[in-house]
Amino acid sequence: MCFFFFKCLSTRRLVADGGGFTLNGRFAFNAFSAGNVVGQSFLVGRAACMTALAGAVGALTASALGGILESRDKDAPFKVSIKHGNNGVLAALVASSAGCATSTPVGMFFTAAAAASCYVCASRYVKYELRVDDVVDAASVYGVGGLVGLFAAPLFANKQHYQQAYVHAPEERAAHCAGIFHGGDGSALAANAVFALALVLWATVFTGGMFSLLQSLLILRNDVQLGANMDDSQHNYHSLQEMVEAPTLRVAWTSTRCNSIP
Repeated sequence: MCFFFFKCLSTRRLVADGGGFTLNGRFAFNAFSAGNVVGQSFLVGRAACMTALAGAVGALTASALGGILESRDKDAPFKVSIKHGNNGVLAALVASSAGCATSTPVGMFFTAAAAASCYVCASRYVKYELRVDDVVDAASVYGVGGLVGLFAAPLFANKQHYQQAYVHAPEERAAHCAGIFHGGDGSALAANAVFALALVLWATVFTGGMFSLLQSLLILRNDVQLGANMDDSQHNYHSLQEMVEAPTLRVAWTSTRCNSIP
């Protein structure tokens, strides 16, 4: 029953719903993780506020930047990009996780704006330059967004917030590990840079090796005709596209599909 219900909704609605579900999940991930680890309830509120701020800034930044670049590509008037807006929320939320308990509102604003902007640029690079069909922009959202957050946390970590989040950390450690813009000596940034390099090497070796093996076996990509048939038969792409583009067909199409339920 649920399958047919969702088949009767527009793709834009499903994308928006998916973004909303992920936003709610990130509140639990960021806020309650901080509270459980440290045991100080006020950190839950701070992490939740930083998460909400990041999502809002990410949505506005990515939808505007994506719309500007798409309008330039198509030589058309500016139009807000819903796809980039939704994924901009996700990229900013991913970036917020590293510093949600230690950052300030100003720091989180710049973190989210940077993550959303980098997501849009990375998404276009993967699609147009690398010609990789990353359907849900997973690499751009989680890979790039995560790296932005990894480098932003040691830039914007407030010394007092750091001591509150890491209750067993001595003051000397807080002075070293605070963000560069808050008097830190860059130790945390250097450590995170090494960690980021290790992550990139790990993903490159194992993921690249897997894809190289699939490519050598000629099973990595489908041909164009097969891909089109899969979109039609597996995802009902053409029917959904008609429903989105022609709202007058929506009621009739929905009734036809839902009335077919046994």
